[in-house]
Amino acid sequence: MLSDEDVLAAVRRRVEEHDGAGQVPPGGADITRHLLIEGQILRCVETRTEEERFHQGFIDLSDRPVYGPSLHTYRIPPPEDPTTETTLRLVRRGSVDDRACDCGNGLVACERCKGGGELPCAPAKACGDCHGIAACLWCDGTGRRSRRSRDRG
Repeated sequence: MLSDEDVLAAVRRRVEEHDGAGQVPPGGADITRHLLIEGQILRCVETRTEEERFHQGFIDLSDRPVYGPSLHTYRIPPPEDPTTETTLRLVRRGSVDDRACDCGNGLVACERCKGGGELPCAPAKACGDCHGIAACLWCDGTGRRSRRSRDRG
């Protein structure tokens, strides 16, 4: 920032260039400083990451945008409000691999007796992956063995 003396010297030079009209008093002048511009700098940072995910069961991905072979070539429009954080989830073209759940169409063996029926079992158990309803294969959800084990004849 210029000092008061530098400002007065610049004003004197300017007045002398214009034939001395409106001369600066020899004692100087009162200099006041006013802020003429006020601003704010906003930066918008973009981070792009790619990861492989696996999820058993069905997830609807139809509402997500699809990108081509490279994540960095997908064009994202500028944010409407750069002060708010937004996350955009995309799906890579050709990466969706529909696999059937290996639980047996929603049925799973009792976790405690593994289908042997030798322990008191919970009446029903949902598959943790596809959330189908199932019961122990040997007790049929009663907690008491109702079928003979195959290995015991």
